[in-house]
Amino acid sequence: MSVLDKAKAHFAQLRGEMQSIHVPEWDETIYFKPMNLKEQGQILSLVDQRKYEEAWAVKLITMARFENGNKMFTPSQKVEIIRSVDPVVLSRICEQMEPIRIEDMEKNSEQIQS
Repeated sequence: MSVLDKAKAHFAQLRGEMQSIHVPEWDETIYFKPMNLKEQGQILSLVDQRKYEEAWAVKLITMARFENGNKMFTPSQKVEIIRSVDPVVLSRICEQMEPIRIEDMEKNSEQIQS
């Protein structure tokens, strides 16, 4: 088995196991899987453009799922999430779902561009 095959098998295992967090403010449990590089790239692109609130919303839309694996939000709800969801709660959810924070991605982006 090649190193790439091992890496792909590892990521497939990660993507197959859903984790969860409880959001008391919403009385809801959000299930999620790790993002792939393409999904992370979409968010990083928004950070590079300094569209932080959109990056948080896209991260929520991309990752948040119900227990059955169906997505909790749709892309068409992005503006509503940006305008109507408590940013403190949203940022906490996103940080708990994926340990990479927007601030960290911004720093990494700046380092890469240097």
